[in-house]
Amino acid sequence: MKRSVRETAFCIAVLAALLFAAETLYAGRTGRPRSAADESAPAAEEAAPEAENSSNADKTESPESAESAKAETPAESNEGEPQADADGGDRPRRGGPHGRDGRRMEREPIVPIDQAIEAAGKSDPISLNQPEFITEDQVQLRGIYYKGDADEQTTPVILLHGKDGKKEDWQNLAKTLAERGVAVLVPDLRGYGESTAAYVEDYSFGGNPPMIRPNHYRASDFGSSDWDAMRYDDGHFWIRFLVYLHNQKLINIRKLVLVGNGYGAVVAASWLMEDWKASSSKKGQFARGLLLISPEADPVFEKLGSGKTKAGKIAYKIYVGTLLEERMNAAESIGLQLAKEKESTPEEERKVPIEKCQTERQGMALLKASSFNMPEQIFQFITEESQSETTPTKWQAIKNFE
Repeated sequence: MKRSVRETAFCIAVLAALLFAAETLYAGRTGRPRSAADESAPAAEEAAPEAENSSNADKTESPESAESAKAETPAESNEGEPQADADGGDRPRRGGPHGRDGRRMEREPIVPIDQAIEAAGKSDPISLNQPEFITEDQVQLRGIYYKGDADEQTTPVILLHGKDGKKEDWQNLAKTLAERGVAVLVPDLRGYGESTAAYVEDYSFGGNPPMIRPNHYRASDFGSSDWDAMRYDDGHFWIRFLVYLHNQKLINIRKLVLVGNGYGAVVAASWLMEDWKASSSKKGQFARGLLLISPEADPVFEKLGSGKTKAGKIAYKIYVGTLLEERMNAAESIGLQLAKEKESTPEEERKVPIEKCQTERQGMALLKASSFNMPEQIFQFITEESQSETTPTKWQAIKNFE
């Protein structure tokens, strides 16, 4: 009798195990947990509640995990790999759907530039992440544009950050200027911010032609040719973009003002020289003002007063904190070079264009100091130069600009 009871208990346990296995197989094939109508062995379920809870937890997704799984498509699962466009091309990637701190990141959509400008308000930031912003040496430059009043008399301004800076440093000033009608271009200099992807040919897969993929491109690894490209080629690249906007009657590029902070002041001066360089072919000669904030000393400024450029119609201004001797000395040296450039003014009347601020603050810290009210002063400088007698105010299209 006892043996019969043991055999009966064994058979019940085996039956329960078979029913549980059948339930698991059913749920796996249908993609859903078993419903109340599917229940056929309540006794077996009571015998193993933990096993069922574990099985259902594996099969049932929370809304958050389902959204994450949907967002992480196969094309995004390999960080740093190129994603094919609809036409078969490649574009730089932003990594996966999650940042380093584990928070969810959405890839910035690429909106055609004309469409983005048309849809934006005067002080809405417009992302410059389109394929048009890939340079001839295959560097993906990035930037932000604010369209301001967006008419044929709108003054354009370029804001250039310093070393270890990025376009977001200028956000408050850019919005302030745009709200008052100025068109503002704020690029990430190559190797900084988001301008850190360079397309390279990859022969590792034996393709013909080779695969083109984005590669990390940091200023910390730059050679002399990279710095030269930043200081000269990229200026002409961005000015071509402004010429396009000019021909769309969205700005008047002949009122252009360049603003640079720290090393960005060196870059701004270089772009001005490229715009105004002496040559038989007219490169542009659009820039009318150069405003420098705590500029770094650099041989570039010596060339401004050497006669190799003919930017005599340019207005200059320097802002510097006087209590930091190194920057003050650099500003005075640069100011002397800029004063020499004013060939149309008698030498005895030439003034070093320096606004001296009694502080140790420099660069963006100086700009943000409320006691100096620099945003208002910068706007006044832009307004005065864009309306000066030497500024061509009559709008006309620019043709065959190379």
